[in-house]
Amino acid sequence: MKEDRMPNSKGISIVVTTYNRRHRLPTLLEAFIQQSDLDFQLILVSDGSTDGTDEFAKSLRLPFDFKFIDTKFRGYGLAIARNLGILNADKSYVAVLDDDSIPHFDYIKNLKDIVSSDYIVAGPRYPANGVKDSRLQEKMERFKQLKPGFKYKINELLEMHIPLIENNICMSKKNWIENGLFSERIKLYGIIGQEFFARMRYRGISYVFYWDIVIFHHSDWCNDGSIKSRKKKIHAYFARRLRKFLKKKKFFDKQIEWAKTTANELDLK
Repeated sequence: MKEDRMPNSKGISIVVTTYNRRHRLPTLLEAFIQQSDLDFQLILVSDGSTDGTDEFAKSLRLPFDFKFIDTKFRGYGLAIARNLGILNADKSYVAVLDDDSIPHFDYIKNLKDIVSSDYIVAGPRYPANGVKDSRLQEKMERFKQLKPGFKYKINELLEMHIPLIENNICMSKKNWIENGLFSERIKLYGIIGQEFFARMRYRGISYVFYWDIVIFHHSDWCNDGSIKSRKKKIHAYFARRLRKFLKKKKFFDKQIEWAKTTANELDLK
């Protein structure tokens, strides 16, 4: 089903989670400073960084609304960090990005034009300038099957072998909460997004892809502060074995109830 691209004046919060990439944050922040539309909120959430990220973030003076949150979590707390960012967002719509992904200078402007309270809005990831990433390029080729601006059910995307990832997706804050946020039970790399999209499939949430909400991914940063490549492989090994146990209706329902209760308790919904 084709969606009309009507301008949307509602605000955007961008949640970026980070771990021990203090030396990379200036590059990321400069991309937000250079946005063609500076009317947005950036929420930087540290997943228990120990490299001076806190001190750096607290010293920042930026030309847009900015919040910094530290989870103080020790371990792989990506879901915790994302959820804290979403729950503390002050705008109606919330996009999720990783700290190795640099937004195009029209990212905010274009995202505002297409956000919706009814479905997931997603955009492409390209290799950053000078970065060779044939695996990512191959993934992006698969998205050429999709018609921009059309609603797809998650089932349809899986049948088309579309590589769904939660980096660079946006929903209304209300929708994030009502559909369960991210599962904090999962402390392994490589399954948080899979559980999330399996739950969106269960909930019947649609997915709409647009080519003009672009981010540039730095795969060359993969070993410089975040979870290392070797550890990722170990996590992925165990994640594959846990996958079928985590994608059950009873767990989805519990996750959704938890998210609603948490939001109500924080008086942030």
